[in-house]
Amino acid sequence: MFEVLSGTSETNSKAVDVTLVVTEFTYQGYPHSGKVWSGLLIFEASQVGAVVEAWNKWLKWGWGPKTACLILTGCTPGTLSVGLVLNVFYDGSEEEGRKAFKPFFEVSPRMDLTQVRPYVEQVLRFHSVLTLECIAQ
Repeated sequence: MFEVLSGTSETNSKAVDVTLVVTEFTYQGYPHSGKVWSGLLIFEASQVGAVVEAWNKWLKWGWGPKTACLILTGCTPGTLSVGLVLNVFYDGSEEEGRKAFKPFFEVSPRMDLTQVRPYVEQVLRFHSVLTLECIAQ
């Protein structure tokens, strides 16, 4: 089976249908007692083009093993107009995080809801970010 999946068998030039049935899954967690810089950056719809350009810049030099960014569409608070919401994450200080996400700050987000917080708080807030409940807090 390994040879077929890895392409090292003599059948690698032939089409092979393989069905895998997963009967067990093991998940490993690791402690993270430090603080992270994370939160939301909210942009208006008129800034979409600039945010896309910022995203392309960020992918070239800001993205890395300590960063994560999720782009969502949603309503901007107070206007109910459609905009972009970025959930940014940096495993380190605020200064380093702002530097890593500099292209987005150059676009001038309408709202900056980022802050330094314990890692576990960021994980617990993830659901509220997706439902945008944290904006009402």
